[in-house]
Amino acid sequence: MEKRIIAVIWVITAMVFSLIVIIVETAPIVKAPTTWYVDDVLGNGGPGNPPEDFTSIQDAINVAQPGDTVFVYNGTYYENVVVSKQINLTGEDSETTIIDSKGIGDVVHILANWVNITGFQMMNSSNSGSGIYLQSSDYCKIEYCRCRLNEFDIYLDSLSNNNIIINNICNTFWGGINLDSSSDNKISNNRGYIQLSSSSNNTLSYNNGRIYLHLSNGNRIENNDLSLAFNGIELAFSSNNLIKNNICNNCHWEGIFLYNSSNNIIENNNCSYSDYGIFLGGPDFKSSDNNKILNNICSYNDLHGIHLFPASHNKIVNNTCSGNGRVGINLEKMFLTVTNYNIIENNILNSNGYDGIYLEDSSGNTINNNTCNSNNRNGVTIVATDTIPIYNTLHNNICLDNENGIYITASEECIIRHNYCASNKENGIALYGISNNLLTQNTLFKNYRGISSDSILDNTIEGNICNSNILFGMSLESSNNNCIYHNHFINNIIQAYDDGINRWNLSYPTGGNYWSNFNEPHEGAYDDFKGQDQNILGRDGIVDSGTITGGGKNPYIIDSNSQDNYPLIGPSPYFPIENYTLLKRGWNLISLPLIQNNQNLTKVLESIDGYYDAVQWYNITDTNDPWKHYKVGKPYGNDLSQINETMGFWIHITQPGDTIFLYNGTQPTVSQTITLHPGWNQVGYPSLRSYNRTEGLNNLTFDQEVDSILTYDAATQKWKVISSSDYFEIGRGYYIHAKTKCEWEVPL
Repeated sequence: MEKRIIAVIWVITAMVFSLIVIIVETAPIVKAPTTWYVDDVLGNGGPGNPPEDFTSIQDAINVAQPGDTVFVYNGTYYENVVVSKQINLTGEDSETTIIDSKGIGDVVHILANWVNITGFQMMNSSNSGSGIYLQSSDYCKIEYCRCRLNEFDIYLDSLSNNNIIINNICNTFWGGINLDSSSDNKISNNRGYIQLSSSSNNTLSYNNGRIYLHLSNGNRIENNDLSLAFNGIELAFSSNNLIKNNICNNCHWEGIFLYNSSNNIIENNNCSYSDYGIFLGGPDFKSSDNNKILNNICSYNDLHGIHLFPASHNKIVNNTCSGNGRVGINLEKMFLTVTNYNIIENNILNSNGYDGIYLEDSSGNTINNNTCNSNNRNGVTIVATDTIPIYNTLHNNICLDNENGIYITASEECIIRHNYCASNKENGIALYGISNNLLTQNTLFKNYRGISSDSILDNTIEGNICNSNILFGMSLESSNNNCIYHNHFINNIIQAYDDGINRWNLSYPTGGNYWSNFNEPHEGAYDDFKGQDQNILGRDGIVDSGTITGGGKNPYIIDSNSQDNYPLIGPSPYFPIENYTLLKRGWNLISLPLIQNNQNLTKVLESIDGYYDAVQWYNITDTNDPWKHYKVGKPYGNDLSQINETMGFWIHITQPGDTIFLYNGTQPTVSQTITLHPGWNQVGYPSLRSYNRTEGLNNLTFDQEVDSILTYDAATQKWKVISSSDYFEIGRGYYIHAKTKCEWEVPL
């Protein structure tokens, strides 16, 4: 028994000892990284023992372990280096530590991840080789290297991702830094040509030279100085890239060139002193579309500041394009490919050799809030060569001291609104061969001619101010069937000229135009009568023959064939104090454009007494009983007794046909304020003019304070949603849905 116990103890002891041995043998051994030294001359110094470990870089790499450093002293090393393990390859000085492959293959070929290379000069690759070639290598860092006399200096290929390429000098003209199918790399502070092909999500910043992207999307190109290149930045078939804060000056062709590239953002760049500042285009019936060009400086270029040829649906906003040899912003088509539906807004386009903005055969463009001053030809030009431009909108532009402020030929269905054209050498607005366009609320001041036209047809010219122009306020030559009303002709040498057959007024009571030389009794102009024949005592803002003659129409004579039959007695915002709206049988949603001094409901509606039987209004502030009613003949229970200009209200008309509701009151002289509460507000429209939704909301922004506007068309008995292209109409009531409590300042 004792022997058995001893044996068991021995076995247990042996097992424990064996277990202890196993644990000791499997414990990790931590080895410090080794630095291997290379010198091209044997025994030429260095801290090693012997003074250098190797005279060949490749020999050192072959014995190095992952994490080691190969340090190379100054000298010239004639070899092809292959790195297939994770090491640091460091040269003593990039000027004098040279690797020369003598025209054979790649100078340095990287086949591993996490390789760091710094401080070398790589030169003399083969005709298809590279100074540094990364093949399917990730997380490498290449910095402070010089490359010259290579086919490609630094080449990232076959999904080489997440690498850092910084502070390198690449002297090969077309083959500096190349990325092919490689993404998420950082390319920064390098000098030389950079090319990306099928590479995405890379960051290119603080480089100097030239950048070219082909089939590359989602890259960031920021804070580079790319001056003195052929093209500073060029994109071909590339989308969703950000090009921001770059300097692309003194380039041979374009500062920034987009070729068949869409959905890019070009922002805060300086592209000056080249042939073109920014060029968007693409042949083969393709174009560069849906790009945003924002806050760039494109000045003093030999040809155009920003050139679209062709390119559609782009936004060109807040750019400065001044002093260019030809045009500030130029839009043209190429063959059958058009340049349409662009937004050109808030740009400064001064002192260009030709035009501030030039559109050729281009439709659907919006030109808003631009400043186009002192251009040698025109502030804004729209012309046609073989395609008629339609649907272009010019709004709120300033055009001073050009040959013509705005020049338009052969266009249809354009809207020219709220532009200020002054001191232009020829015309404020010049129109040639256009039809079915709207010119409204423009100011033409101290031009040679305010509005000049030749061979125009079926246009509406309304609400413009032609003031102090040197020759004509408005001139119509060989032009017919145009409708001209509510314009203000003030102190022009010749107020108007018309050798065609045109309408110079609408029917009563809308009336005609205001003429500053026909608004006083000593000029034969009175306002003592009202009515269609101006023979009913009472003022209506339209010139009549006065009480001495017993009233009657008193037209303003333009020439033997043209006259304004209802000239206005005063300028804007003076319109007839007494006006009307047409009501239909059934329910009508209406409002009052004039200020109601007496707000008693029956007094306000006295002109249609007997034509209606009920009025109602929705008061959003009364949460318990919001609907207020007035029913004719009801002896009790009516809770709507007063109405005013801020209210939209329903009125039920009992008579068939059209009922003319004449409303009296005082014209508003300042914007009226209506408080909107969260939810649906039934409101009026106390304004003297129709404005589109954006203009009419004035101080409010759609989709911010309010998100829906409705009105009711009694003629069709249908609700209408007010879209961005629809207008608030005088005399209509509206439902406005407010997201928050706010104050609506209704514009006059």
